[in-house]
Amino acid sequence: MLRYTNHTNTCKRTKNNSKKLKAMLVNCDGLHWSKRKADFHARVNDLAPDLIFGCESKLSPDMPTYSIFPDNYNIIRKDRDSNGGGVFIATKENIISVENPEYDSDCEITWCTIEFARSGKLRLGSFYRTPNGGTEPLEKLQDSVNKVLSKSGTKHENILLCGDFNLPDIDWDALCTKPDSKRKALHNTALELLGELPLIQLVTVVTRQASQNCLDLIFTNNQNIVSNIQTHSGISDHDIVTCDINVSPKWKRKPIRKIYQYNKADVSSLKCSLQKETETFFANQPEQNSVDSNWTIFKDIVNSHMERFIPHKMSKSKQSYPWINQFITQQMRKRDRLYRKYKSADSSSRTKLWKAYKKQRNHVTSLLRDSQNSYMNNVVGPSLDTNPKQFWTYVKSLKGNPWAFPACS
Repeated sequence: MLRYTNHTNTCKRTKNNSKKLKAMLVNCDGLHWSKRKADFHARVNDLAPDLIFGCESKLSPDMPTYSIFPDNYNIIRKDRDSNGGGVFIATKENIISVENPEYDSDCEITWCTIEFARSGKLRLGSFYRTPNGGTEPLEKLQDSVNKVLSKSGTKHENILLCGDFNLPDIDWDALCTKPDSKRKALHNTALELLGELPLIQLVTVVTRQASQNCLDLIFTNNQNIVSNIQTHSGISDHDIVTCDINVSPKWKRKPIRKIYQYNKADVSSLKCSLQKETETFFANQPEQNSVDSNWTIFKDIVNSHMERFIPHKMSKSKQSYPWINQFITQQMRKRDRLYRKYKSADSSSRTKLWKAYKKQRNHVTSLLRDSQNSYMNNVVGPSLDTNPKQFWTYVKSLKGNPWAFPACS
């Protein structure tokens, strides 16, 4: 069943709409490090994916989810330890998703399900195979996929399986092992095992530039739901792979809240108006009314005065990082432009462009780390005395866990 369908690796951004989800596949190489976590958050903020498939998170089970990941995502994790491995799936908090531990097998894979708005389901899987893992993880992967298929029965349910398979010697254009492979037996067996799955592999471009190999793969049983596959500068030595998922899921509608800005209230006018309303209230002999009636009158007076004299704003659902300023955003865009130039360049100029890209990538990483530390040391820290509300707002956003704080300098 293993087939390949060519998807243009275009750099043109596709506008998100209600009938598409944006998915991101990322090799993290350790989210427990503050530097890597800052890079991850910046990339999520920049690419704004609805779904994130992650591998090599290198998280141990005692590391709380809310100390690592943005709080506007629901996270499903399968950890190994802080030395290696680990997979996760992150779905935007307004997408209805359900974890499926019953599909797991004895390999690094985790599953969840999202439901379509009209009918059907999309099974999401995140998988990781170590470079020296042999074929056993792929055999266990077969068992896991078969569990998904047997659970769905006669119903047609779409599957999207993403991850780092670490199979560098497979030519995904020709669907064969490369002639110069030193591990032909392993890769031939891997192709046979993957070929027995009712899935199509869609990524053929290089996803690890240092070795010029395609390691990060996307499998699906319905190629029509996947489009616009792209690669981007990653947070490790792997590129980030993104694609559009052409489905309309069920969304959880998060109500927009009205937030009153009491520090900007017109206090003098408020007091004056309330004094007049109080005199009117008692002049109308409230003792002759029921308790409920008086409470309704009182509540209406308070609500109307809040609207008149206290400014308000509506809540926002977008996650923001105050240390990612306009200059850093410009530098991130410059890094991405250099990456795209490198990807499209001919062999004579690729080495020079790769060095320029790496220099800019390291510069952005340094900027992010320094800006986050500066925000902690110069903005949040001193505000404990001068503006305690600012400090405790930041602490609350991190849910009070010390894992969430970056190392201060």
